[in-house]
Amino acid sequence: DEASQMLTGKALGSLARAENAIIVGDSNQLPPTDFFMSSTQNDDSDDDYFMSDDAESVLDLASSCFPPSQKHTLNVHYRSEHESLIAFSNKFFYDNRLFVFPAPSTNSGRLGVSLRRVKGVVTTRPLQNEIEAHHVAQELYDHCRKYQGSKYFPTVGIAAMNVRQAELIEKIIDDDRSKDPEIDRLVSLAKKSPSEPLFIKNLENVQGDERDVIIISFTYGPTEVGGKVRQTFGPINSKNGHRRLNVLVTRAKRQLIGVSSMSSSDIVPSDSSSRGVIAFRNYLRYLETGVLPDLESSSGRQPDSDFEISVATALQSLGFEVVAQVGIAGFFIDLAVRHPETGDFVIGIECDGATYHSSRSARERDVIRQEIIESKGWTLHRIWSTDWFTNREDAIDALALSVREAMDDYNWNRSNSDL
Repeated sequence: DEASQMLTGKALGSLARAENAIIVGDSNQLPPTDFFMSSTQNDDSDDDYFMSDDAESVLDLASSCFPPSQKHTLNVHYRSEHESLIAFSNKFFYDNRLFVFPAPSTNSGRLGVSLRRVKGVVTTRPLQNEIEAHHVAQELYDHCRKYQGSKYFPTVGIAAMNVRQAELIEKIIDDDRSKDPEIDRLVSLAKKSPSEPLFIKNLENVQGDERDVIIISFTYGPTEVGGKVRQTFGPINSKNGHRRLNVLVTRAKRQLIGVSSMSSSDIVPSDSSSRGVIAFRNYLRYLETGVLPDLESSSGRQPDSDFEISVATALQSLGFEVVAQVGIAGFFIDLAVRHPETGDFVIGIECDGATYHSSRSARERDVIRQEIIESKGWTLHRIWSTDWFTNREDAIDALALSVREAMDDYNWNRSNSDL
């Protein structure tokens, strides 16, 4: 597993002793990387390490050797509980091939992506951003305060662009804990999860990790307030920098908070800029604006069948706002009802139309699909076409009752829940 990071030579021993092998990896994630302390760095270097990432991984070798019949691609994305967390990578790194499950909630500040701009400055020896590091620590403390009395405490991780920044953030947090008992108690809450405790890591070590909330220190910025930003971004400048950025921005399950001392306009790609630098500029712009083509959950697609049109018409006649084909990539809920004030979807309606019958098995269409959708926070109501056309009035009454109950539950949770 994680074959994109494994040098071919390190895999040979296992492969030579095996009758069969399964090689699993993602060619858009980290390549094999060797880190060496560089004795030739000058005082202005903005890299802690010299990096060589030209090596071929066992995944690269297998991809070029095996025929298509022996290659299988997983195109379903399960981690993100809000589509904005994966939408950027899906578009720019995966060519919109991933099936992404829609979330019923809008980006409410507790789900999705957001950006915090700070007036940080960068030192170059070592490369660190102290102001940004302090702000990242405060984001952690605020997170812990927000959920300290909750039944469910979202797990949290912190990622930085380089080792030195990660070390600085950890030192600041440790110093704050030693001086302030309240901060010590708050950070202990984040560390206590047995399976997903708080981590503070640099970009190169974060692959494979996931947490409910990820706080990213983008680290780079001007060397003085209002100054220009040097167009050197460490590992992002390398030829595989886009793969590193992809890993960094896809660790969150519920929320990603980016902390940056620069704006997207501070990054000025040239003709020789790597794909990683261009992607970095575009990702900052995405966090600034929240805008990405095709991100809107309302796909603009039309209902799949006359059956769905009939159900939507009945809901609209009852005064509900109905949206058809809710989703952004590959996976769509037939119909959904919006809350009139927040715009969140309070319930999804599944019809046994074209999408239902296109499933490859009864288990997929009747069990797996519903379990996945409900795990993302949806309330579902299923309508069978036979019931709709043979006993429509009863079917409409049952549908209206489900929608009103879902609306009541949503309003109650909105007023009383701390999540």
